[in-house]
Amino acid sequence: MQSPPPPPAEPPAEPPAEPPASSPPPPPFVIRRARAAHVDQVAQITRDEAHRSAASVASGDEPLERWRADWEAQAPLYPWLVALDPRRPAGEEVVGYAKASPFNPRDGFRWSVALSVYLKPDVKGAGLGAALYGELFPLLRAQGYLRVYARIALPNPPSQALHERFGLRQTGVLPRFAWKFGRWFDMGIYTGSLVEDERAPRAVVGVEEACLTGLTGARHLLCAD
Repeated sequence: MQSPPPPPAEPPAEPPAEPPASSPPPPPFVIRRARAAHVDQVAQITRDEAHRSAASVASGDEPLERWRADWEAQAPLYPWLVALDPRRPAGEEVVGYAKASPFNPRDGFRWSVALSVYLKPDVKGAGLGAALYGELFPLLRAQGYLRVYARIALPNPPSQALHERFGLRQTGVLPRFAWKFGRWFDMGIYTGSLVEDERAPRAVVGVEEACLTGLTGARHLLCAD
């Protein structure tokens, strides 16, 4: 008796669609540019994470004065964005942030930025990190930045997946480079491009100018006072 023919091979699975970079934040959160009143909350989110994990390799509480000085010096050219929960009392409403900072002070690196993103534990997993990057990346692009860089203590699957979702790829590893919690951590180097054009770059403009001239539609709310 002839054997039945084998079942047809299943078609290869379709790759997941690339999520839109402009996904809105999950309700009830809103995303805005950080103001001076938000900086201490931003610092506290990072301090708390440093006590819990190696996402920040700080071994102690970094001085608030340093955070305030960094914001004063960087905010005109390097955006700091905060996710706000309007249901929480003033002084506690920042539940996450994403920011850019100088990759390197030398002049030839001025089109490249380093990325940071941190969330309070009770809002993780809600898509808020992606919502923050979804607003940060277009603003950086409007300013004229070209390259983004992140350093991630390995392993950190949620952070690795977030950065890969936004086009960054692991391009290197610094082995056993950070000591914390009694062990060494490898540091993954993640890099990506904001544009594909390889022509000579244009001058980078400030955050305020990009808000006025480079953003359209709902993103104007990002720059509202």
